[in-house]
Amino acid sequence: MLTPEFAEWIVAETMQRVNRNINIFDASGKVLASGDKSRIGQFHKAAYEAIQQKKTYSVGQEITKQWKGVQAGINMPIEYRGAVVGAVGISGDPEEVISFVQLVKMAVELMLQQEQDRLEKDWKQLIVNRISDDLLSEGTKSADMFNRRLQPIPFALRPPYQVAIIALPSSPANDEIDPYFFHELKTRFLLTALVSLHHSGHYVLIFSGQSSKKIKQLLEGFPWPAAEENRLAIGVGTQVTALDQLPDSYRESQTALDWNKSIGGRVSYYEDLSWKAIIREITPGSRRRITDQFAADLTPKIRETLSVYLDCDLNVAASSKQLGIHRNTMLYRLEQIHSETGCNPQIFHDALKLQLAMWIIPSNE
Repeated sequence: MLTPEFAEWIVAETMQRVNRNINIFDASGKVLASGDKSRIGQFHKAAYEAIQQKKTYSVGQEITKQWKGVQAGINMPIEYRGAVVGAVGISGDPEEVISFVQLVKMAVELMLQQEQDRLEKDWKQLIVNRISDDLLSEGTKSADMFNRRLQPIPFALRPPYQVAIIALPSSPANDEIDPYFFHELKTRFLLTALVSLHHSGHYVLIFSGQSSKKIKQLLEGFPWPAAEENRLAIGVGTQVTALDQLPDSYRESQTALDWNKSIGGRVSYYEDLSWKAIIREITPGSRRRITDQFAADLTPKIRETLSVYLDCDLNVAASSKQLGIHRNTMLYRLEQIHSETGCNPQIFHDALKLQLAMWIIPSNE
């Protein structure tokens, strides 16, 4: 509990504020740290008595004559969760230093509690990281077994499940994290998802027992960084009903994330880009051939016309209304597209070719 390193840090910090020599003792009464380095490792009888009696032990001039190596001062036990784990002592006239010792004792006990809380949080996060890795790996999975492992967190897995991946502009490497951002993630999704740092450097959220609509609200309602240099990307897989299917949702979220990065978006859902996801599997050679065939013809005006026309399900009247042009003008534009590209957008299979070309070829080409 009280390590030499921690004790030395306490002594260094407190002696800057209290112009007195401070000693920190372990549970056996030995000096762990002191402003007087020569005393480290020595047994201190007064500190030992304070620890054994669990109360303040004052050392006056008479006692210093009887006990070798003991200086006048005050020693108080350091308590943590009802147990005495050491003692703190300050040298000097007991009446003068009593208030200082009380303050240092209170500060040490508070720092011990904070350090233990931090260690418990780190330990729980290690559990979550390990369980998340296991959930995203292939193989048969038992919800009961995972829920037993999650009891210390606490968190319970229940269907349906869905995976989201978050990538910061400069994703953490070697398990280094942005503490503030990670804390915000865990706080916001405390009861809805397991939040972990994957070995890829991405943050992974495994949602449990939430509808797709609710997850979308949670993700899009989170106060993500607005500045362009802090812009992040989020990929979301489809919802699944069994733990064994989580690896599928994870792979889908990776695909959605990759697509998101390529278009500079914020949140991409795999179910919204199934065709686009398939396009990513097209070989580089095939991509080049499609680019060579259509790139020169896909001018900004043709792209705008096709985009609206395809979004309107090849409906001439609806697309002309949305573009604010006459129906005949729309038909003329479609004929021009047919003439320029060799594909008739009013025929489904040709329209599909044009849609694939627009997905593959960036708009700035």
